Amino acid sequence: MGLVEQVEFWKEEVFIVHWKKRFGFMVLVCLILMMSVGSPIAASGEASAADDGTVSAASIDLAGGAISPMFLYINRVTTSLSISSSGYASATGSLIGYPGITTKVWIFLYLQKYSNGSWVTVEDWSGTFISYHGALSGSAYVPSGYNYRVKGSYYAWTDDDYEQIYGYSNNLFH
Repeated sequence: MGLVEQVEFWKEEVFIVHWKKRFGFMVLVCLILMMSVGSPIAASGEASAADDGTVSAASIDLAGGAISPMFLYINRVTTSLSISSSGYASATGSLIGYPGITTKVWIFLYLQKYSNGSWVTVEDWSGTFISYHGALSGSAYVPSGYNYRVKGSYYAWTDDDYEQIYGYSNNLFH
């Protein structure tokens, strides 16, 4: 191997070692950034809902204020509202916890109308389920000319501890 070939060989070796070090540094930076993001948490017991009124562990958003862990006993809640053309409103709320962890479920549903700048409860229903899941439905006739929604208050129990979260349906005009 001639001198020129040896120099070229060492240039390639130095180039490869340089890029290996640079790649290792980039991997380290990515790991540090991923670890600094933290775990899913929320502050007030309210989580962002998908367009269909579903709140699940996958849809958690960060909020300001006192921070506490969420979705320890609740896996998913769904809140929905439908109103027929004749004004028959059907509200539904469901909670799915974790088998073997969640032992009791409370569901409170509030049918609300938007009037004079605020949401006013016009009908409510509640149910208790000795299980890791539960579903509650209620219905009422509502007058036309207002926006309506369902607010759900969900509790999941395990032994002497519980977790509470709110869920909301889409707003419907009737």
